[in-house]
Amino acid sequence: MRQPPPQWDAPLAAAFKDLQALSIQINLAAQSQSQYDVKNFCSAIAAVQSRLLYSRRGTRSLGIYSLPQFPYVGPIAIDIEDPFREFMRLAMLAFLTTTFKALGNSVPFQWIGAQLEEIVPKLSDHREEGDDDFLLWGLAIAGSSVVSPERTWFKRAWTRIALGLGWDAVRKRLTRVMWVEVAHDAIGEAMFDLLQHLEHD
Repeated sequence: MRQPPPQWDAPLAAAFKDLQALSIQINLAAQSQSQYDVKNFCSAIAAVQSRLLYSRRGTRSLGIYSLPQFPYVGPIAIDIEDPFREFMRLAMLAFLTTTFKALGNSVPFQWIGAQLEEIVPKLSDHREEGDDDFLLWGLAIAGSSVVSPERTWFKRAWTRIALGLGWDAVRKRLTRVMWVEVAHDAIGEAMFDLLQHLEHD
């Protein structure tokens, strides 16, 4: 499994590791057909959500959306000079919308898509070696949840990172980051198929 690079700040890395661990637990429970504690799961992801939402971009507040009342373990300070870190924060929030939806709840975080549209074109100047799996994962999650894959900026970013890859190869890379099979396999493949169709139109 991919681990957060050392340049990520501690709160962002901790949020990533928590979500990754939850994904592994859910996949193992599904594979063994054992019961997963939905209440504890909802509490855990809501706690991560609060940490991801309680962020600052410089001195301008990003706002707090549906902030749940769970223990706060420190803000994720967003550096406007590091779009990739902001991209990962937004991608993890998009990831949470898919997990809530799998439980039958709707999370109104379409504003994430608008922020991603602003951030993604800036990533080419701020990516580092080893970032490609994270970028592919973030785009796949966003395109399956909060962004239309038909948007020009999204198709351009996806083509740069996934050109020539089939779904099996893409999925293998996504599972190295974090991937809940019961929540993401169907919507991820549907997004991929749509992009393939658009590419050949």
